[in-house]
Amino acid sequence: MTLCLVAPMARAQDREVQMPANEAGVSWGVMPAPLWLNVFETVFSLGKASFKNDTQAISAHYMRNLNKTFAVGGDVTFQHQWGASEGRNVQSATYVTVMPSARARWFNRKRVSVYSRLAVGACVCMPKGKEEENDVFFAFQASPVGVDFGSEKVRGFVEVGAGFQGFVLAGVKVGF
Repeated sequence: MTLCLVAPMARAQDREVQMPANEAGVSWGVMPAPLWLNVFETVFSLGKASFKNDTQAISAHYMRNLNKTFAVGGDVTFQHQWGASEGRNVQSATYVTVMPSARARWFNRKRVSVYSRLAVGACVCMPKGKEEENDVFFAFQASPVGVDFGSEKVRGFVEVGAGFQGFVLAGVKVGF
């Protein structure tokens, strides 16, 4: 009878994942929010403003696992966006975003886990090609679904969401 009670608990422990205390990673994202803002500007200006669809976001991430479910950390994201040319003057902008972030895992196994992540912070826009000053504004990333996979030390990940890191982002992280 004791074996009947202990056996299910032993199987559950085999599936438990011992997450490293810290994670650091890099990612690449497509369709970040500044691109969306330029699409809206183009539409609402009746085509007077234009953009090139070649903006991607490169991010560095750090997370501290508080327990098996929750983690907190921060993200730094870099983007460069090329715009329309007016004569010889090509308009472009560089965006640097800094955001604290939080993650909640809702499925966690040895080789794969599923989570949601939210980050909120500030973005500095540094335009080039025009005589404009730098601008600071609200930035966010809301990824309702993220999947990471691999070993305990090295994991790949993919997230789907919206914000300044992209609509879809993928990367690799290292646990230590």
